[in-house]
Amino acid sequence: MFPYRLPEVDNSSRYIIYGTGEIASQYYYQLSEKFGEDSIAFFLDTYSSKKTFKEKPVLNPQVLIERNDLNNYLFLIASIAAKEEMTLTLRKFGIKE
Repeated sequence: MFPYRLPEVDNSSRYIIYGTGEIASQYYYQLSEKFGEDSIAFFLDTYSSKKTFKEKPVLNPQVLIERNDLNNYLFLIASIAAKEEMTLTLRKFGIKE
């Protein structure tokens, strides 16, 4: 059904999905099924010109600099090929695993 299964998640958090490809799409649907669409705050994408994905905002990771509420979210990296780059980007903005 979903080749890209979500890691362990809980319903006590909202999620930011880093990526807007097939894995991100599958994570979106799995989170929506488990916790509802409101469990996803927005998507991050470094190189995309998309404004929305699955009717949620798509933001460049640079916006993380301006936010002071990042501890309220859990981040999901939705990529295999760019996982290391995405991890480094999140660390640059103070997000830890």
